[in-house]
Parts: sequence; structure tokens; C-alpha cells
Amino acid sequence: GFTEKVDFSGVESNKNHVTELFPFISQIEIEKAWFGFMPFSIDGKPLIGKIPAYNNLFIVSGLASSGFGRGPMAGKYAAEVVLSDYMPSILNEADPSRFDQLN
Repeated sequence: GFTEKVDFSGVESNKNHVTELFPFISQIEIEKAWFGFMPFSIDGKPLIGKIPAYNNLFIVSGLASSGFGRGPMAGKYAAEVVLSDYMPSILNEADPSRFDQLN
């Protein structure tokens, strides 16, 4: 199921891992925590491109746990594709049409 509650055991676990690298972190109190989605595709690759069944629908998803890192570049490529209708070859593996055979 889905819950909008933060898993504080996960927050503490992450803090403990970071503390191994940066011991001073153990002295810092966590003031706020939030949750977010980590969407994964079935093949583990991102989805960036037009949805084949809908000419005017574009998706950027499946960045999983690296959305903060890869999101800005994915957004840049998405904007370029939407504005120019040109799909750069770097996005070939992210093309949502790779799942067409599943329908």
C-alpha cells in the first residue's frame, strides 16, 4: 500500500550511513523530513519521450532514486524534444515506445 508518512527508521539509517563519512553529522538534529516518489520502470531505465498512443502527451519518469541528480538534465532534454520534436540519440534507451509490445 501507499502511505504519506515518513519512514523515520529509514531517515535514521541514512543519517547513520552519512555519519560514517562525516562524523560531525551525528551532532546535527533532523528538523524536518519529507517523502517523495521513486518511480522505477520495469527495466530500470528512465522513461523520457512521447507516449505512443497520445501524440500530445510527454513523460519524464523512472529516474528512481536519482531524480535530484538526473532530473535537471532530463528536464532539459524533455524541453528540447517538446519544442523541436527532435529526439536526441542519447534518449533512445529512454524511449517509452520500448514497452509497446506489452499492450
